Amino acid sequence: MSFVKTDSSITIKTSTAQAEIAFHGAHVYSWKVEGKEQLFLSSASSISGPAAIRGGIPICFPVFGPPPSREPYASLKQHGFARNTSWKFDGVEEGSDWIEARFSLDSNNPEVQKVFKPAFECQYRVKIRERSLVTSLEVTNPSETTFELQALLHTYLRLPDQGSPQDVRLGPLKGLSFADKVAQGAVDTEDREAVDFLAGEVDRVYHGVPSKIEVELGHGKKMTIKTDGLPDLTVWNPHEARVTRWPTWKTRAGNGSCVSSLAKPVSSPSSRTVLGRALKNSSLIYERNRPLRTIKACLEEGSPSLTSRSCLLDSSNFEHDVPFLHLYPLILTDFIYLSKNIAAAGFP
Repeated sequence: MSFVKTDSSITIKTSTAQAEIAFHGAHVYSWKVEGKEQLFLSSASSISGPAAIRGGIPICFPVFGPPPSREPYASLKQHGFARNTSWKFDGVEEGSDWIEARFSLDSNNPEVQKVFKPAFECQYRVKIRERSLVTSLEVTNPSETTFELQALLHTYLRLPDQGSPQDVRLGPLKGLSFADKVAQGAVDTEDREAVDFLAGEVDRVYHGVPSKIEVELGHGKKMTIKTDGLPDLTVWNPHEARVTRWPTWKTRAGNGSCVSSLAKPVSSPSSRTVLGRALKNSSLIYERNRPLRTIKACLEEGSPSLTSRSCLLDSSNFEHDVPFLHLYPLILTDFIYLSKNIAAAGFP
């Protein structure tokens, strides 16, 4: 186990793997297993900022998407401030077969104070083992004030060299209802055995999905997404016309697809907020001065084993020898809503 620290990033290493994390956004922008890159990163991105890094694993906090127009969110930009703010590096810990980098961000940060007033504390951990990457985000509210927030971890994985989004199939989603954002939110029912990206832009939210989704990446390569307590799934492919308008995505336009797992809010009495996500029977209780939620995403290259509070990508049949080529090959999103009660939750 070893690590190398520079002014802009930290690299942690095991005998077979390494991860590189930028202090800008605490952003994991590279993860390699046996020298092979696992994550997509746009060649137009700078790990030093000030713009968000395109690819890797960005952290969206305290909102995902456009923020509400009311306070305390009105001054926020899309996806919040976490991905565009320098995090504090809190050091490295290691065990016999793992190494972990730790980061923190709180409401005392001068850049945060300009746009967001509620008190919060974020702890973020990035751990690698021989063939796995685990990211864990913990958010604490140290104040007497209840407020709503969202936190989201994107994970951009590379398609194989000869692959494209047109090769991707995922399911089982047949018979499930979905909201089609391309069709202005129209609700329909999926009648296909496997969803594909052949008909241009796709932007849908499927409801009541099973806990295991199979993703065929083409050319005999497969991936399994396993979740517990994540009832919705977003499927998105931005397609050619949209990608060409994004200057920070310097890659072959349209070669992108997104698969995202979502959870809904649930209510809890008194000062507690129960989150709408329970992975591996983890406790999801919020109390003042205690963690609001820990989001942990485990990416494993090799034999799968579902981890407590984790979302596993089983990539045992996935060829990772991929050059820089594809944008948005696959995004796994851990998505949570927080609110004191469902009716008061103002986020869409």
